[in-house]
Amino acid sequence: QSFMLICVMALLVVVLLHFSSRSVAPILFVLIAAQLPRRLERAPALVFLVVVNLVFYIVSSLQTDQSMFFTVVTFFLLQIYAYSTIEMSYREEKAKAELKVLNQERIATRFLLKESSKRQERIRISRDLHDVVGHQLTALSLDLEVSCHKVPDEFKPMLTKNLTLAKKLLQDVRGVVKEMRAEEQFE
Repeated sequence: QSFMLICVMALLVVVLLHFSSRSVAPILFVLIAAQLPRRLERAPALVFLVVVNLVFYIVSSLQTDQSMFFTVVTFFLLQIYAYSTIEMSYREEKAKAELKVLNQERIATRFLLKESSKRQERIRISRDLHDVVGHQLTALSLDLEVSCHKVPDEFKPMLTKNLTLAKKLLQDVRGVVKEMRAEEQFE
């Protein structure tokens, strides 16, 4: 659709060139060439420019007796320059957009890696708490319970207090481990 619009513009310029002896039509071909990079790939665009300039040469030669070869070549080179400049600018825009996307992906990946590291550290700490501290507190509670049955009555209140303290500490450790494991959920 946009290529058809460019073809219509080129045709209008050729008509203008045919009916006007002092025409700005060749300059309009340069403006058309500047629009091509966003609408056509390089090879079809260059073919289009060659065809347009052949038509320009034929129409100009029919109107005048003098040779239009150098005029056509001059404007063709201006068209190539306009096309190349705009194409380079367009490629830069695309590269910047791609670079922006890659940078956003890099930042997201870095964030995910940081979160994953935190998560792994929490998992390690919760396992250590469960495996080391939890087991030792369980063993301490069992030893205190056994001791409560074997010691004289005067030491039983102190051992019962220590047993209660050990069981509460064990519950606290289990609660912390449970919370840490609940935080393991990772998006």
